[in-house]
Amino acid sequence: MRSATHVTRDLIEHVPGHSLIAKLLTEWDAGRIRLEGADGVVIDEESAGWFWGVLGERRVAEILARLPEGTTVLHSVPIGSQGADVDHLVVAPSGVYCINTKFHAGANVWTAGHGLTVNGISHAKYLRASAREAGRVEQKLSEAAGFAVPVYPVVAFVDAARFTKTAPNDIDGVRVFATTADQILRLIDTRRELSDDQVARIAEAARRPNTWLRTLRPTPPGAHLAREFDALSAALAPAMSRRSAPKPAARRESRIRGPKTTGQRVLVGVLGGCLIVLALPWIGLLLMNLLGLVLGVVVGR
Repeated sequence: MRSATHVTRDLIEHVPGHSLIAKLLTEWDAGRIRLEGADGVVIDEESAGWFWGVLGERRVAEILARLPEGTTVLHSVPIGSQGADVDHLVVAPSGVYCINTKFHAGANVWTAGHGLTVNGISHAKYLRASAREAGRVEQKLSEAAGFAVPVYPVVAFVDAARFTKTAPNDIDGVRVFATTADQILRLIDTRRELSDDQVARIAEAARRPNTWLRTLRPTPPGAHLAREFDALSAALAPAMSRRSAPKPAARRESRIRGPKTTGQRVLVGVLGGCLIVLALPWIGLLLMNLLGLVLGVVVGR
């Protein structure tokens, strides 16, 4: 990756996973990510998470690209001085959507209220972080646009095997929309809460880096990063396909150790009863032989 001397003046230039790609390429240039042999790759857990994260953000970006005209979609929007960013920001007539992408391939996701689990393990932090992030976005956009901007936090799961939502998500009075990536477009519907002028003013403010940062940070151009990631992905993909994108390791264990259903309990009971009936003659014969043996010993005395 060439030196990051470019300063982005319009965030529409950012590509999906922009900041994660920059981190990955830095690790690659430093030799901390490298190919080893014909089929191996050296990559730590954090960097592997970044790799899968980029793939997840690209998947969501492909879906958001189908939004109609009149919406503005930004990716990897930097916010604050600690290197954090918003995965995707959508400015639409119905409001602003702050989308946080989570890639859990093949996972079992359940959520309701302030709870969220992935393969039975609590990840309620996703909801809390999304609510906080939307609050920061709302504050900055409202200040930049000059009026109150409605911002909706969204947690979008990519490639989950099962997604179950039994109640709306609420974090301290903030409605968080947890959903699958495929259902995002249904959230960003055609209802109108903002005028065309308001939408334009919000979009213009959202695209300005100084809305989000006091000091602009150099970063490689988005198109360059996209090409570099394509090359990196082509080199790593064969080995990474055998590594674990976040997979449902706990699912098989939960099926084995989990509570039995009513049907399973009935089946076990029936089988147990049959075994007892079949064993009764053998038990009776064994008891008779034992009784004869005891009597024989007594009579012999």
